[in-house]
Amino acid sequence: MPPRYKVGQKVVIVPARSGQAPARDAGLDDFTGRTGVVENYHWISPPGVGKEVFLYTVHIEKSDKDLVLYDDELRPV
Repeated sequence: MPPRYKVGQKVVIVPARSGQAPARDAGLDDFTGRTGVVENYHWISPPGVGKEVFLYTVHIEKSDKDLVLYDDELRPV
């Protein structure tokens, strides 16, 4: 499966839709709705998941913050 987002692509941070959302989103409240640019991505293949999971490094626009986010925490602009 190819990555959903590409390096240089603009994205918006959104709350995740998974059952683990409250724990995962705890630190994202201040960034929800903000735009950023994908700087890099990596994939992992956790045991028991059966598929690759992509993690994206996103630079938040108009800030000095970089966040590492799952693809379900992002939407294209």
